[in-house]
Amino acid sequence: MSTPTVMVLQLFIILSYLYIVCAYSYRLIKYVRMPVHLRWEIYPVPHEKGSKYGGSYLEELEWWKKTRKKNTIKDIFYIIKDYLFFIQYYARNRKYWSTLYPWHVSFYLIVAFHVFIAFGALGLIFGLNVSTAASANALGQALYYIAMGCGIVGFIIGCLASIGMLVSRATDADLKKFANPRLYFSYIFYFAVFLSGLVVWIFYDPTFADYREFYKSVATLHNINLAAPLIVHAVLFALFLVYMTFTKASHYVTKFVIFFATRWNDIPNRRGSKMEQKIQERLGHAVSWSAPHIQTGEKWSEVAVESPFSNKKDNAK
Repeated sequence: MSTPTVMVLQLFIILSYLYIVCAYSYRLIKYVRMPVHLRWEIYPVPHEKGSKYGGSYLEELEWWKKTRKKNTIKDIFYIIKDYLFFIQYYARNRKYWSTLYPWHVSFYLIVAFHVFIAFGALGLIFGLNVSTAASANALGQALYYIAMGCGIVGFIIGCLASIGMLVSRATDADLKKFANPRLYFSYIFYFAVFLSGLVVWIFYDPTFADYREFYKSVATLHNINLAAPLIVHAVLFALFLVYMTFTKASHYVTKFVIFFATRWNDIPNRRGSKMEQKIQERLGHAVSWSAPHIQTGEKWSEVAVESPFSNKKDNAK
């Protein structure tokens, strides 16, 4: 592979990674800065005492006079369980979960694989021996084995689960209703990403030593000879990360904001509080859409005190 080709590939990888950092940062900042939401009023909330059996502090007599007891650790553990085991899908549709869950696990594994490959490449730059050799220290061996395990298992599960998701969406009557061509393309594209990694491991780079050297070259901008399938996988994985920012898969990052700032945000609206200030600010904004009970241009403070059943024309007469 020529030097210009290597440089283009290295630049593409760097720009792709910079893009996903900027894209997710922008989306998180946008979500955090959004106006106060309409409360879901969905209970129980994990951080409340006795949430296992439902209810909320709003059911207590004169709750506004009492000190709120909030256990954020319970919220964190709930999110960890949801990310690791997809407990909501398991409870609602166990058959779909049996395919969806390993598919998402393969995403975790392929990202972890590249993270540990990158750490291994960084270790190589500083003289660390990343291998199974006796001369390698514990850190070098750990980076080697973890990357190997995540890569191999992730590629295999990813191929099988991508096919399973495609079949599930195409054959299940309920799931098929919510499918579209873009979704089917995603399954095929993800399958190609996992398959390309599997091909690299089986036929070209069984220890991922060349792939680690490639990431070292990205960091140092040095020339390197690479097998074509390895280049294909590196490009597909970078495209995979970029593509995910345009899909619902971005909830991997934004879900934290949704849970804490929207779903579990049960901060009371007390007089003189920041919450009251936020609500008053929103009530001062004009309505940008219309309906039989709401007119464009009116402020939300006006709409909020009007009866949806009142006839404004009759009242004006």
